[in-house]
Amino acid sequence: RKSEGLLYRRHGCRPAPAGNRFGFIPQGGEIPKLKPTLIHLLGQNQFAGLLNEDPHAHLAVFEEHCATFAQEGHELDNLKMKCFHLSLRDNARTWLRTVNQQNIRTWAQLEKLFLGKYFPPSKTQHFRTKITIFQQAAGESLTEAWDRWADLQRLCPNHGLDQWLLFQFFYGGCTIATKTHLNSAAGGNISKLPPDQAMAMIEDMAINQR
Repeated sequence: RKSEGLLYRRHGCRPAPAGNRFGFIPQGGEIPKLKPTLIHLLGQNQFAGLLNEDPHAHLAVFEEHCATFAQEGHELDNLKMKCFHLSLRDNARTWLRTVNQQNIRTWAQLEKLFLGKYFPPSKTQHFRTKITIFQQAAGESLTEAWDRWADLQRLCPNHGLDQWLLFQFFYGGCTIATKTHLNSAAGGNISKLPPDQAMAMIEDMAINQR
């Protein structure tokens, strides 16, 4: 008890109560109560840590569920820390049990640790490379190429590439026929448009051609 009090004073956080596997609840924050509806929702979207699973998509759905039960800020972060294990299963939940709780004081730290485990820098670099060498396949429509491109963006939202680079990589990887089509739609040369506008136009064309 004395050591716990010392830790609380030094770091501004207190150990979570028994049964909570998520490190600490920030100082001054209420320990949230889990609603049965939230527990059910999290159980429907569990992450196992398999290679074909998307950790970013999992976090997005998890945060959407939690946001319906708590207000933005400490209340929401505390809730996410307390119930994150309910959104995991199998190897992922086993991994969480090995995490040193003293290293987890905020939701941001837990989120970073989770992505570091299931989306390490090597994986980011893998998808970043795929983005930079993107090529439209022969016989592939603009819509199909754009869908593949959008999938790469979704799988690696932290690629760190500016919009003007993204435009160059996508446009540069298009076939001559697609480039001609895009330039014609832009009234001459799509490269002269601001990158945001050019990418928005390409997306609209891809959607309209479905």
